[in-house]
Amino acid sequence: CANKTECKAYCDTPSHAEACEAFAAAHGLGAGGSAAARRAEKIKSIEGDGGPGGCAENSKDPTASCKTFCNKEEHIKTCVAYAKEHGLMKGKELEEAEKVVKALEAGARLPPQCRDADSCQEICEEPKDIESARACFDFAEKAGLLPPDVTREKAERMFKAIEEGR
Repeated sequence: CANKTECKAYCDTPSHAEACEAFAAAHGLGAGGSAAARRAEKIKSIEGDGGPGGCAENSKDPTASCKTFCNKEEHIKTCVAYAKEHGLMKGKELEEAEKVVKALEAGARLPPQCRDADSCQEICEEPKDIESARACFDFAEKAGLLPPDVTREKAERMFKAIEEGR
């Protein structure tokens, strides 16, 4: 990240908590008080109760095991509920995760290129082709994740312009 705002956004992503905590510790930043530090402590608590769906049980790396477990579409609901109950997600992050769960329960499908949460975010923030952009838009629309000023009509005009090479 290039500045404080970018670093905060990066470190507010659960999958980046360990890297941010390690960086903070190595540079004497936010000792014990940063969001990443608090999240890292909470993540360690999965060792005590086994984590969502028992993902941490008998694992040499409970955090990685649970990340692998939670990155599977069929476990998203379990993991979001666990994260909410244990304070691992709050605010906008939790709100968006709950919208994803609700959309999946209603039959929405993740874009086919998504392998896990990180790849989905990467694919949808910078789609490589029009098919990816459409799939991401469709899911975001069904999940209620679009900004208020983004409409299907505006998106279709953009998709058409891209397809025409404009």
